[in-house]
Amino acid sequence: MRRRLQNNTSFGESKRLVTFAVAVVILAWGVFLCGNRAWLWIEERHTRGIFMVTGRIRAEVQNRDSLKRVETLILGDSTALMTIVPGEISDPAKPGSVRSFAFHVAGAAESLSIYRQAKRNGLQPKCVVLMYSYGGYKYHLELDHWWLLAHSGVLSFDEKEEIRRISEEKRVPPGHSISRSLFMLKAGVLSFVYGGLPLGFVRERLLNPIWRERTKRDQKYYDESYGWYPLFRPDVRTFPVQDQTVWSRHLENTFQTQPMFDHYYRELVEEIVRDGSKVALMFGPLAQSLRTPNTEAWFGAYRSHILSLAGLNELGEGRHEISDQLELEFRPDDHFVDPSHLYYRNAWEWSAENVERIRTCGGLLVL
Repeated sequence: MRRRLQNNTSFGESKRLVTFAVAVVILAWGVFLCGNRAWLWIEERHTRGIFMVTGRIRAEVQNRDSLKRVETLILGDSTALMTIVPGEISDPAKPGSVRSFAFHVAGAAESLSIYRQAKRNGLQPKCVVLMYSYGGYKYHLELDHWWLLAHSGVLSFDEKEEIRRISEEKRVPPGHSISRSLFMLKAGVLSFVYGGLPLGFVRERLLNPIWRERTKRDQKYYDESYGWYPLFRPDVRTFPVQDQTVWSRHLENTFQTQPMFDHYYRELVEEIVRDGSKVALMFGPLAQSLRTPNTEAWFGAYRSHILSLAGLNELGEGRHEISDQLELEFRPDDHFVDPSHLYYRNAWEWSAENVERIRTCGGLLVL
């Protein structure tokens, strides 16, 4: 009898333990799924695109065979990434001869880092096209997007330290007004605050079939275009309302210089020229709704400033290695995901219209 009671007690305790364990597992699973969905929403805005593109670029700059085929290199931010489709511009007989290493949030410092990494592995392009929104760089810094790049692995420790030092000297983000130790913490072990915990493999391979399909789709666009990548869905206007104008609001204001960008842009141009390549300076198209006197005034001041950084005069002349292709172009609003980022099909159209301009580096090269 006593033994039976003991057995019943043991069975009851075991049952309660099993029930508790199951409840803990279910709760943990629920928390993880909710966290996964919440983070998916965040990553849908910026991090998913940044990490996929920078991950691919980091792999590509190590591929010596692929780099040897590159004749025209595209460097820039998301406007270059979503405007220029290398697959449309490349000579069909030379697939991969036009390559884009542009990516979201990129400034001249990050482009310079990628360019140097590729150069160490044999990159010797005939032409380098530079395309940046310029004004959007300020908002990336203000919105803390730069820390996503610190998390992505694009920059080395020494490069982060140099960026910290120069930004501190120029009294601008990301290094100004915070201590060196806090900067390194945010750019290092705390960067997951901006880039997320390393759960991507679990999410993508095990939990999220929607994510897997999106990844496959975006990978398809990226591969077939040799470097075009959507910020969001490529055929649907899905930009959050607050992002519809944030990347173009600077066009309605007086032009302001960006000291950090300028420092590295000048250095990037000079290094490319020293390496024997030609440089084409370009600016992406804008939505027709942005055609205002303020936008035209902003662009005029911007063009003069960029030409000065590149060592050219107001007419875009003065250096035979650099071509001034900075033009203010407007296209119908329905060609754009937002006022400065083209849909995939419209990016192909723009690229097809500008094949010769890019292949010849703005007339500096003969096809």
